[in-house]
Amino acid sequence: MSLPTTSFPTPRRRTLSLEDNVLVDRAARRVMRPKTTPADSFLLHAPLELLARATLLTRARPEDRDPIRAAIDALGIAYTEAAEDRADPDIDDDLLGPTRLTEAAGRALADGDVDAAEMAMRRLCIEVDGTNLTKLLAPAVLPLVGAAAHAPIGFQLLSRLQDTRLKRATLVPTVRILAATPSWRFTTGLADLPPAQPVADHEAATAEVLASVPSLPAPDPPFIWPQVQTAQRSDEAMASIAALVRRIDDDPLGVLATCQRTMLDETDDDVPYGWTHGLTIPFAAIEVGVGSGRPDLGMIAAATAIVAFRAVHGRSTPEWADLGAPPPRSHGRWDDAEPADLVAAAGAHPDAHVAKYVLASIELAELDPGRSALHLAAASRLLDWWDRHG
Repeated sequence: MSLPTTSFPTPRRRTLSLEDNVLVDRAARRVMRPKTTPADSFLLHAPLELLARATLLTRARPEDRDPIRAAIDALGIAYTEAAEDRADPDIDDDLLGPTRLTEAAGRALADGDVDAAEMAMRRLCIEVDGTNLTKLLAPAVLPLVGAAAHAPIGFQLLSRLQDTRLKRATLVPTVRILAATPSWRFTTGLADLPPAQPVADHEAATAEVLASVPSLPAPDPPFIWPQVQTAQRSDEAMASIAALVRRIDDDPLGVLATCQRTMLDETDDDVPYGWTHGLTIPFAAIEVGVGSGRPDLGMIAAATAIVAFRAVHGRSTPEWADLGAPPPRSHGRWDDAEPADLVAAAGAHPDAHVAKYVLASIELAELDPGRSALHLAAASRLLDWWDRHG
């Protein structure tokens, strides 16, 4: 039985110009080729980076588009040169139709059969549009922490653009990576959740849950699965995860706003690769879970990610009287930046996490206008961090 949340606001689908669609499609033809080498950070992020930059391109002022176009073109070239392409698997002609293909993909993900997962995804991307791909595959993908828990971001970003070759570019290499580690899973279930209780002050209730998160030792290496595994081995952290799922069910935008306050409140140490993930993964998981009809799986993934990152990296104590009012802090040249300025900077920025995070922040500023200042300030913090650290 799913949790009762059945809706979550989503940005409208955007359309690339004919010229830009050709550009993005050219990059997608390169990125959709899985490689013979194990995926490193660049290969993992390339499909998501392409989607984020393409979406930012649709939002950019005309005078800001050429640097974003150059970044998209360079991404495709860099992906091609990163390693040798893997040969296409043979297509099983008996696997025709979305139902059989979805079942085959689900079995492959559960069994760790990377070739079968890739074969099913190649065919699904031909037969099924992006919206229905999410509905079909998200229930199998959301419980998995492989691919650095980034698969939901791919599904989320695919909904931002009209269908192109981006489906195959995003899901074929991502699902192949995901299938390599079927035992990496979120373990909280509906039976673990406390009973739903009426809450008078959502912000205070969420702050109380996050304040209960224990401080846990950072794993080595400090990647996302080891962090999630560390949290799932702690009874205290698991209790916080279960309570936070309820908070997301009550107030998903409010919980995502706490992710932005974390970006603003914490020290510089984990800004670029910790607190960026602390927003993009939960945001995508919640949206994709609701969109696929399995909000419980999305909320569990989101809550686990938030608690795991806070347990390992968090230093500040959450005490928020008004989430919509960001704390006073200078963000250098990004003080009072307009969304269009942030779009231009993120679209051309060399780091993939900047493109994903700033796009997510701008979208949330639109979806949650009462907290727009918070979301834009968090994006400004990240850009200022890069200005200061290079």
